[in-house]
Amino acid sequence: MKIITKHIRGFVLKLASCLLLFSPLLQAACLDAVVLVHGNTAAPSSWNNTYNLLLTKGYTPADIYRPSWGSSSCAACNDHNGSEETPVRTAI
Repeated sequence: MKIITKHIRGFVLKLASCLLLFSPLLQAACLDAVVLVHGNTAAPSSWNNTYNLLLTKGYTPADIYRPSWGSSSCAACNDHNGSEETPVRTAI
């Protein structure tokens, strides 16, 4: 019985060591998608600094959504409904 217990204990210790060794890799695989919505009359490029920072933190371009919506030259034209709402809803 002692031999079996010793083997099981050794297996558990090796398994725990492997999990600790690979935990950074497992953590990187669990990133949530990010949606960056620009303000009225801005553009998706307003988020360039944040976008680049997220890329350095392990996100991929496929994880980051920057929908373009509304008019960037006419704030009063943006009623935040319909065609302006659709790109944001789709991204979310």
